[in-house]
Amino acid sequence: MHELSIAQALVEQVTNLARESGAGVIRRITLRIGKLSGVDPEALAAAFPIAAEETPLAQAALEMISVEPDVRCRACGRMVEMEFAPVCLHCGSPDLDLKQGRELLIESVEWSD
Repeated sequence: MHELSIAQALVEQVTNLARESGAGVIRRITLRIGKLSGVDPEALAAAFPIAAEETPLAQAALEMISVEPDVRCRACGRMVEMEFAPVCLHCGSPDLDLKQGRELLIESVEWSD
């Protein structure tokens, strides 16, 4: 389960940010997770409390925003449903441009002093 290592890295990054900013208790962390990122949001939600135990994030809520894939065909310019085929269903071209959907980003961190 690589979500535990992701949760541990998240805890480390936010803890460092909080320390540098003089933050007290972390209240909420919001993540943007692309559907093609390979991250299982349920597994990450289960791993986060384990990784956050005995850290400033121990009581933090983890909010996750799912990001739908935005894939465009470079040949015809149309949007492609990436979940169904690795080629454009309109023109057959494999030349696709993934605009969004693979990200794993910290959107925001809320804390009290």
